[in-house]
Amino acid sequence: MPSVQIRSVCSPFDSPAAAHLAVAVVVRAEAMGLLLWPETIEVLDMPLFRRLVEATAREGIGNDLLADLAASSSPDQRQLLDALAQLNEALESSPTPACEWHGVVRLLDRGTLARLLGIPYNCMLRYLSGSSATPDEIAARLHFLALVVGDIAGAYNGFGICRWFKRPRKLLSNRSPSEILSGEWQPEARGPQQVRGLAAALASSPAT
Repeated sequence: MPSVQIRSVCSPFDSPAAAHLAVAVVVRAEAMGLLLWPETIEVLDMPLFRRLVEATAREGIGNDLLADLAASSSPDQRQLLDALAQLNEALESSPTPACEWHGVVRLLDRGTLARLLGIPYNCMLRYLSGSSATPDEIAARLHFLALVVGDIAGAYNGFGICRWFKRPRKLLSNRSPSEILSGEWQPEARGPQQVRGLAAALASSPAT
């Protein structure tokens, strides 16, 4: 289940733009398995952001931000927005299958995940446990799914996320995302990119 439930926002995240982007980054990092913390994340503040940057840096993502934060105890709004955008882009371009298996499986049931990846269930279990290395093409699909799930997790619980993939959409010619993401699909193909666009549009709405 998603564990990001922001109830309090502190400076310098107290502008709508900063808060919205920060929540999107935190949820994306969680879906990628980089924030496997036991507690629910309820407060958006600098200690959380520093903790987030430290967690991503351990996986080689956003290392420069760690140094920047060490040099600045209180970034202004412009610096903060730049840092959030930089981290968001770094997450998007950084597949981390060892983490993402555990992040995505918290938000999608295992059967649904195996079907969306186009692999047998027992193969998925081997990759999930680390007993077999994840092939590059599966890692690419897994990262794509982590990004999609991160985009929609702010609007749905775990059950709703699974249903989102199964509902037909007019923008997909009345097919469901799960119909598009079937077989040996490629993330850069037109159909998957349309699915990604639907999820991104949901994430971009301040109402979510």
